[in-house]
Amino acid sequence: MLTTLALATIVAAAAPTQPGIAVDLSRIGHVAPKGRVQDKQYNPTDPVIDALIEAGPASIPFLVQKLEDDTEIEHSVFDFWPRVHVRVALALQARRGVWADRRVQAR
Repeated sequence: MLTTLALATIVAAAAPTQPGIAVDLSRIGHVAPKGRVQDKQYNPTDPVIDALIEAGPASIPFLVQKLEDDTEIEHSVFDFWPRVHVRVALALQARRGVWADRRVQAR
């Protein structure tokens, strides 16, 4: 986790604002408790996730900047978490391996 945070800090410091990415992360839908957020078999139709995937590598600096976003998400995003903020949602997903290589199998 510390490596992820250190990398996020370095990328955030070096990354300019990403004007081409216009995604309102507070509109993300419910995220399945299984798999990665970008796995279509678990989260098949979420426009927010689709927009981030479509943005490709440019989405990473955008997401790093959002780690400071304290906007409360009005609806349920994760099971058993009634109140979630944008930055918390991102931090939890990073911890779950949002950018993990799918070829690596769980043990």
